[in-house]
Parts: sequence; structure tokens; C-alpha cells
Amino acid sequence: MQCLAVMLTPELEKAMMKEEKLVKELEQVEQEGKAYMLELEGMKKRFGGRLGQISGFLSLNTKK
Repeated sequence: MQCLAVMLTPELEKAMMKEEKLVKELEQVEQEGKAYMLELEGMKKRFGGRLGQISGFLSLNTKK
């Protein structure tokens, strides 16, 4: 049993390190996704406002 534990310890440590690395990478992806979502929300607001201005301008010109 002790021999088996000695043989498996390095493999378990590798697996745990790999798991920690994956968790950190997923957390990073989550942070980047949230930042991108906020950036897109800002763009949506800017372009929505601009589109409203253009739409208003076009509707004023077609009424003449």
C-alpha cells in the first residue's frame, strides 16, 4: 500500500497542479468575458444613440 502511495503521489501532484492551472485560466477567461461584455454594452449605447440621431435626421428630411 505504501509503495502504491509513493508511486501515485507525483501523478496526483501533477493532476492537482494541472487542475489549479485550468481554474486560473477559466477565471481569466471569465474576467475577459465580463470586460468584453461591458465594452459591447458601451458600444451598443453609443451606436444606439447615434442611430437615433440619424433616424431623426432622415425622418425630418423626408417630411419636407
